[in-house]
Amino acid sequence: MRLPNLVLYALLGVPFQGTGALKAGDPLAPRPQASAHPLRVEKSSDLNFGVLIAPEGAGSLALPPRGSPRLSGALSLGPGSPAPGTLELEGPPGAPFTLRVAPDPLALAGGRGPLRVVGFEAASPSGVLAFDGAGRALVHVGATLHVPAGTQPGPLPAASVWVTVETAREAPATVTLPIQGRLMARLKATELSGLTFGALLVPREDASIRMEPGGRLVGPGARMAVGKGGTTAARFEVKGEVDAPFTLALPIRAQLFGPGEPLELVDFSTDLPGGHGVLAGGVSRVGVGATLRVPAGQKPGAYRGTFLVSLSYE
Repeated sequence: MRLPNLVLYALLGVPFQGTGALKAGDPLAPRPQASAHPLRVEKSSDLNFGVLIAPEGAGSLALPPRGSPRLSGALSLGPGSPAPGTLELEGPPGAPFTLRVAPDPLALAGGRGPLRVVGFEAASPSGVLAFDGAGRALVHVGATLHVPAGTQPGPLPAASVWVTVETAREAPATVTLPIQGRLMARLKATELSGLTFGALLVPREDASIRMEPGGRLVGPGARMAVGKGGTTAARFEVKGEVDAPFTLALPIRAQLFGPGEPLELVDFSTDLPGGHGVLAGGVSRVGVGATLRVPAGQKPGAYRGTFLVSLSYE
């Protein structure tokens, strides 16, 4: 008979080997102890890639949790600044913690291919992932956004990731971190007409002739013009994001080259007030004028040149 043996084992406290298991509430089950400092995590700000200019080719933006954003490929920054996500944590004072982000990588619906957010990483302002003496911590979360060629302008598709905070003893805490950003249409300018002063008489004294952005020759030098017509201000058609404000920057000076000494173009101006415009319906037409300086006795002939204008979103 084995009954005495079974009783002896029980008295000696030998563990029972079998398929059974203790359940919560059973007299012999261990009771979980509530942590004196449970983990808590709240989102303070979204992971924001800011406003980007839609690339003609592929490009990427690396947004680290600490430091400056890094662009590569055909992608460029628009108005505003990207910023990493920010989390506020509470937990046991002085305890180190880790963060896990999922999914990584994250795929977003795109144009010719999906946009991808990869390489999530976290950092604190102090550089150490640990709670301070009051049991608090501030953490920034960054990542890299890959944008394929041909991606259409507009807001990034709605997306978010799960961020889980863990320590050695406390139960994990999880929060949702939304991801946002916007792609703007690339600004494009098409020349409608060049800056043309037409035929001019060679002056006996140094002279200047002014072309207004509206296309009219003005000032004392206007009498150098021979005949009518053949004179135009520079005209451009600008296309981009619908109803977006933009800025036009003009050069300080430019030169025209021909058989004699170079002629100078100075005092560039535009019909945009202060150089600021709005793309009503996604289109704006811009006029540009300048002053041409002609020295006395300048060698006759045709003079040509170019000048650069810069466009940017505000």
